[in-house]
Amino acid sequence: MKYPDLDELSQPVPGARPETSTSSDHLHRWALPIICLAQFMVVLDVAIVNIAIPSIQHGLGFSDSGLAWVVDAYTLVFGALLLVGGRAADLFGRRRMFVLGITVFTVGSLVAAVATVPAVLLVGRMVQGLGAAAVAPAALSLVTVLYPEGPSRQRAMTLYAAMAGLGAIGGELLGGVFTEFGSWRWVFFVNVPVGILLLMVARPVLPAARGARSRGLDLPGAVIGTAALTCLVYGAIRAGMHGWTEPLTVTLLAAAGLLALILRAVEKYAAAPMLPLGLLSDRVRGAAIVTMAASYGCLYPILFFGTRLMQDVREFSALQTGLAFLPCGLAMLVAAGIAKQLVVRTGPQPLMVGGAVGYLGVAIWLATHVRDSYLMLLPGLILLGFAVSCVTVGVTLSAIDGIPSAASGVMSGVLGTAQQAGGTVGVAALVTIATQATRRRSSADAASHGALREALSHGFAVGFLACGGLAVVAILAAAAAYRRR
Repeated sequence: MKYPDLDELSQPVPGARPETSTSSDHLHRWALPIICLAQFMVVLDVAIVNIAIPSIQHGLGFSDSGLAWVVDAYTLVFGALLLVGGRAADLFGRRRMFVLGITVFTVGSLVAAVATVPAVLLVGRMVQGLGAAAVAPAALSLVTVLYPEGPSRQRAMTLYAAMAGLGAIGGELLGGVFTEFGSWRWVFFVNVPVGILLLMVARPVLPAARGARSRGLDLPGAVIGTAALTCLVYGAIRAGMHGWTEPLTVTLLAAAGLLALILRAVEKYAAAPMLPLGLLSDRVRGAAIVTMAASYGCLYPILFFGTRLMQDVREFSALQTGLAFLPCGLAMLVAAGIAKQLVVRTGPQPLMVGGAVGYLGVAIWLATHVRDSYLMLLPGLILLGFAVSCVTVGVTLSAIDGIPSAASGVMSGVLGTAQQAGGTVGVAALVTIATQATRRRSSADAASHGALREALSHGFAVGFLACGGLAVVAILAAAAAYRRR
């Protein structure tokens, strides 16, 4: 199906050179690993600080209320600017935005690592989020440039998508290792040498490109879109802290909805829209975006509840908690290898549905065995690894299929936004549900240590079951993608 706004986007700037690789065949083979490493790094930083948070609080003297911003400062900026970052990659060149984003991300990591007061660390986290918002959409867009549609792109996308999911799981493991054997500062310092390495190899290996349009950035669309996403993400963050009925939370979420409607009206008549509406009108692509939001709205709470369960109920150390998620990461790698072969034969939609069903199975299993030993939790964690790989691969391929190269950056931004916004809203909503269940159980029991652990276990069980509700949404959305366009 053709969409006028997408077709018009694909027209090159007069006199511009097409997107070509500046590398030899030998260097070209390194392009995908470089892109995958960058994607792994920016997603990793969403989760890597979770286990290190107690050490960060002790080291810098964070207040309890301010501590949440160690995670939220990164998530807020990252999620709010992904659409603009994706459009900028289309306009100004993917390699250029990739290099700029890595530079900013590395600087932000260094600032956070050397921070001696809370404010400096939060500034570093915000700078990291700014860089990540440029890197993530440029990275996915580069894959579409390097690999033409067909089996080669499907295999490359499989590896790329697996790195996105693995970053979320790997953060739990690496955060535990760095906290146990080094310092919380290493969860930020580790990005510095990786970022420098990426900067050294990006220019000779990645393809150079000119922007695809001469009209520049759609400033009204960029401002309204960024404001809408900021209100949505910040509203969800506040809901997790102060409840969903708190006046400012309600105002922010209402403003997000209103701004989204205004954005739709503005983009409909924009000469060069930041967000071409044709991207979202396709059934399969729309279903894939909803599946991404719902599945990561399920994944991030599962990781949050799992981490709390290990540390607060089972009293695991930071290292033990990180290692507890290792089987999940290994399962993701195995699943990526299987998906790489299956997607060529079956297409991406069966992977989406199978992975979404896997999320439902994980939620039910963990809720059922929350009071049992770690060995009883292990099958659920392994299944989680398969579910994350299958959904992420299936969604990415379904969403990017048929997109003109000139719009691949903004589509990457839409996918990233669905992932981050879905995860943030999911954590806020489901943690609220779990917290209320914990309070009800703790008020009914005696205030002993054993009773507190039982109340926490009950709350986590309710939270895992609530994750199953989002998994059902993901299943329905993934099933809708089966209809032909």
